[in-house]
Amino acid sequence: MSKIKKADLLQLVQEQAEMIAELSGMVELNKMSIIKLENEREKPQLKQLDQSAFKNMHERWRFAAIDADGSAHRFSKEVFPYKEGFCYEGDDYSEFKFSLIGEGYDTSNWQNSLIERDTTKELTGSELCRAMLKNQVYVPCFVSDVSEAHAIERKQTAMIDKVYSGLPFIFRSGYNGWTYVVPINNQGEPLTAAEAGL
Repeated sequence: MSKIKKADLLQLVQEQAEMIAELSGMVELNKMSIIKLENEREKPQLKQLDQSAFKNMHERWRFAAIDADGSAHRFSKEVFPYKEGFCYEGDDYSEFKFSLIGEGYDTSNWQNSLIERDTTKELTGSELCRAMLKNQVYVPCFVSDVSEAHAIERKQTAMIDKVYSGLPFIFRSGYNGWTYVVPINNQGEPLTAAEAGL
């Protein structure tokens, strides 16, 4: 074999060795990518706190926040982060009504996790009556202990003059009380928030 052929052969072997090394590096990179993807897939997705925390919840729950340990709670009044990792504090603990939402929430910014319930929806039924009683002595309503729809259907009326907090709220007219009320206009039709000036 001539020297030229040996040099060519050596160069070819060297090029093949470099290609094999490059392919090995690519295989290692792919292995690392697969391992990373598997690790990410195995990690539980951290939950984010949003308005869904209030879905189908009583209107008393006005705020929600996350603790340092990733548990989230609903609150009936505004709360503030506490240095020990809880998101509520106060001189009178009994003032702070709260309810567990769940665990596994993102704690990366738990001190600023407080959200307020979105109440921009139009007030109707019992909520509308409660708002109207803040500005007037009594509110003519359809009443029921079953539902607001039942109150509209049966058309029993009462002049509501008080509402007592509790679960559920109790709307009073003299000595009588109901769980559900629907304010009505002069024609005996359910009142809208716009008609009530709210």
